[in-house]
Amino acid sequence: MKASEITVEYGEAPWRVSVAKSEAFLKHPSGKPKSAMIAIDSMENYGKPNPYNPAWAEFMDIYHPILDELWLDKTTPEDACKRITEKANEMLVEFYEKLEEK
Repeated sequence: MKASEITVEYGEAPWRVSVAKSEAFLKHPSGKPKSAMIAIDSMENYGKPNPYNPAWAEFMDIYHPILDELWLDKTTPEDACKRITEKANEMLVEFYEKLEEK
């Protein structure tokens, strides 16, 4: 089974233009892809890939635990943003210092 077929079979929105334009998506018997043209238009005209940063995984290690506290009402939005910013800035300084050493 191709990725495009799996995407449609599980009722997911296509995440690539090639999947949204695939026969599996456009002609699925369930009729799930009724909004195929909206999905294609959105991806082609408005979609942008996430910018890649080699420090992204490390940032997520900072970001997620603090957001978990926020969702559990253990911190305020202001405090969460402040802590994420402080920790992310520290991490980025260290990350780019290591790059300069190479």
